[in-house]
Amino acid sequence: MLSGADIVSLILIGDMYRCRGFALRKRRLNKVIFLTFFMFVILLLKSHIRHGTEPVEKFETAVTSLVIREERSTNCSLYVASGPEINQDDVGQEVDKHRSYSDCEINYPDFIEYGHPGSPGENASGFVFRQDDLTSEQWKQKDEDFNNHYFDEWVSRKIAVHRTLPEARSSECLSQNYGQLPTASIVITFCNEEWAILLRTVHSILDQTPGEVLMEIILIDDFSTLDYLKLPLEAYLQPIKEVRLIRASSRLGLIEARNFGSRLAAGDVIIFLDSHIECFPGWIEPLLAPIRDDPKTVTFPTIETINKHTFGIDLTAVDAPIGSVSLNNLLFIWMDRSKRTQVKGLYEKSPTMPGGLYAVSKSWFNELGTYDPQLMGWGGENIEMSFKVWMCGGSLKTSICSHVAHMFRDKSPNIWPNHSEMIKKNSFRVAETWMDRYKHFFYERNAYNMPDFGDVSSRTDLRRSLRCHDFDWYLDNVHPELRWEINEQSPYFGQIENKEVKLCLRSIFEGRHPVLEKCDILNGLQLWRSAGPGILSSLETNLGVGSVSMGKKRFFNVELYTLRRPNQEGVNTWIYDQKKHLMNRETGLCLDVDIRDRKPTLLPCADTDTQKWVWQTREEFRNAHRSRGVAIE
Repeated sequence: MLSGADIVSLILIGDMYRCRGFALRKRRLNKVIFLTFFMFVILLLKSHIRHGTEPVEKFETAVTSLVIREERSTNCSLYVASGPEINQDDVGQEVDKHRSYSDCEINYPDFIEYGHPGSPGENASGFVFRQDDLTSEQWKQKDEDFNNHYFDEWVSRKIAVHRTLPEARSSECLSQNYGQLPTASIVITFCNEEWAILLRTVHSILDQTPGEVLMEIILIDDFSTLDYLKLPLEAYLQPIKEVRLIRASSRLGLIEARNFGSRLAAGDVIIFLDSHIECFPGWIEPLLAPIRDDPKTVTFPTIETINKHTFGIDLTAVDAPIGSVSLNNLLFIWMDRSKRTQVKGLYEKSPTMPGGLYAVSKSWFNELGTYDPQLMGWGGENIEMSFKVWMCGGSLKTSICSHVAHMFRDKSPNIWPNHSEMIKKNSFRVAETWMDRYKHFFYERNAYNMPDFGDVSSRTDLRRSLRCHDFDWYLDNVHPELRWEINEQSPYFGQIENKEVKLCLRSIFEGRHPVLEKCDILNGLQLWRSAGPGILSSLETNLGVGSVSMGKKRFFNVELYTLRRPNQEGVNTWIYDQKKHLMNRETGLCLDVDIRDRKPTLLPCADTDTQKWVWQTREEFRNAHRSRGVAIE
């Protein structure tokens, strides 16, 4: 190994001959080069003698390393980059940004970087293949590939990853001067995401976000298996200094992956985003400004929808809905703003948030205990966050000026085993922690089928330490509409059993007729409640009446509807009288049973056992479960 002094000697010798070279004649130049090389050889031998055999071994090792590296660079499938461990518990590793991919032959999927006016998808337009654009085999493959991600990935690859989006802000929004804003770390988790939509997510953030507020984009790869999300993604992102790629060492799920990402975030504010979104111009400033003014404010954008077939984006009307929660499953639902007194402004308070896209101060997120670490996979975490933001002294607001488009799908391609049971456990855990006595209104709708949701003492301790409000406060001050759904005034909740056939009324789903079946106290579809004056509801359906006209005659039948139909309240409302009749208010007909096929029907009211229905009271229902050993306060 050459010492520092040896290297200096070589430099001085080289400089000496280089300076003299200006005065040397051409025939002496070869001698100078030879003498320089001769001195280098002597110094190298001197170094070998000084250190014995060690330099030779090191030299051989270096050569071997070069050979291995060269072999890897020609076989990119072996060249999986991973950087230093960034977490003590080995949750994941960060990909080294200094690694070179210049010698690798990288097979990127087909995609388009930039479009031009009129290109597919530009200005939020949709794209549809013409029939003659594809062969019959390609059409077949395209349809099959839809099931990879449950959106049309062929269309996604036709749209530039730097696609332009129109101005979605009103003149009032455009006139806002937000001043100096906090910095933001954007955390995105993904697992086996489609190539173009993931890049479109990243570039829409980079293209639409001022550099002075964007601290970083943290991509958490939640153990993807698709080849293009390995070396090709690393190589593509390597020159983008704002993006950090983190590889999870095992499947974490959205909740744990986001908690992991939050620990890595260096910005003042964390913005959680899904991996299939696109940001409109001016999206980030309206999310950050309220947090600067009050760090306990949590904000989320007006969410537009990316069409899963065409990738077109239709802008939401001004009266976009706000967040609510269903007591049937404790999952997020939208609520029409018309149910509230309209308050004109650039922000509107929302009882809950959808959870896929929102901004929160890092310090407030940590003070709130992050996501409950025992919530698994995904589902219910946004309701937990919504409850504790409000109940522990914060607020939740949706911005009228911030627009982000999101790909909503009919189902997720990355379903966990027993995912429905996982969501149920999460929801029960949230209810047990935050809903006080109102948790039983959720439990009863699930027929007290209680999963093992673990010990919640650490979360209730957190709630006490933060001096959070109780759930009564939340209902009174944040979400009074939920009291209507709870409807404590109604004494009836439970099974509706026909006196004649000893079978219970069971709902199915919208547009279908209810059925009669053997009574089962653990079957949630057999549970009926009064969801308002005369409204009979079972989970997501209401009991109503449909009609068929044949000539001048009109025939009525019993049907199920998800929502009450506008201007037809009568056909959806019922009177339960002292004779145990269920009479439809609009038609005056009573719920009966066709003895031949044992199906619900409507007939003129009569004093017969087929028209007598025994509807449990809430107390009778709870007593039945107490007898099973369920602890009910």
